[in-house]
Amino acid sequence: MHQDLFVAIEAGGTKFVLGVGTSPTNCNKVIFETRSPDETMADVKTFISDTIGANPIRGIGVGAFGPVIIDRSNDRFGEILPSPKVDWCGYNFVRDLETTYGAPVALQTDVGAAAIAEANARPGCKNLVYVTIGTGIGGGVISGGQVHTGIRHPEIGHISVPKHPEDLDFNGICPFHGDCIEGLASGPAISARWGQPLSDITYPHIAHDIQSSYLGRLCANIILHHAPDIIVLGGGVMNTTHLIENTRLHCANFLAHYVNGLETTTELKEIITKPVHGGDSGLVGAFMLAQSCSEESG
Repeated sequence: MHQDLFVAIEAGGTKFVLGVGTSPTNCNKVIFETRSPDETMADVKTFISDTIGANPIRGIGVGAFGPVIIDRSNDRFGEILPSPKVDWCGYNFVRDLETTYGAPVALQTDVGAAAIAEANARPGCKNLVYVTIGTGIGGGVISGGQVHTGIRHPEIGHISVPKHPEDLDFNGICPFHGDCIEGLASGPAISARWGQPLSDITYPHIAHDIQSSYLGRLCANIILHHAPDIIVLGGGVMNTTHLIENTRLHCANFLAHYVNGLETTTELKEIITKPVHGGDSGLVGAFMLAQSCSEESG
């Protein structure tokens, strides 16, 4: 008996996570290293084709690294824009996958997809910001229950923050801005600054204070700008011991009792959280995008 299947793709800068099945909890899953578009998508298509067999695909959901065009009304919807991943510039997920499989494709940024999943996991949550701190730093914003976009998707990772007093000699690694938050606090930035991941540096160490200071400043800026119900901090760097607690502490210090109800780390514990879905938020969100294709088609 044939069954309708969904394809979910979390297309990250370092790895692609794919799920093919009826839901995130009932799927075949695989992880590929992100290489060139030709190499990576060849693996993606082989896995999809081998998994679906003769079963039809009801929808394909993609959460893609950015910058990427997510405006459906744009003729270039699904296209990767210039970024440090030079090989991917001009590649179009939507055009490629729709041509290959003849199935509808819904696409968001990888962090936008994760934000959708995390908001859905919290009944009644209408305003949420999901931030990933890993190979890069990016953020997806849910406002009024909808993914927020404007002339393009948010670029939270490229917000400027003041340098930590003990970090003034580090210029940052962002090829565009140097010392934006991604250039200072992403996983590669930490390794460039200290020669190893933050989780490998014995706590306490000034590296932990510098990192939590930057993330605390970022969270304070998000609170002041977006006033979200929840800020979800995901990504591999956030697995570091004590990092989220110290981030809340720095955030409280930066807010300086200005925001009523967010004056202590105890209060911020309810706002600044880790993902409900752990490392699977992006894939779960991609499944939700895929399922939305089916709902739209009736």
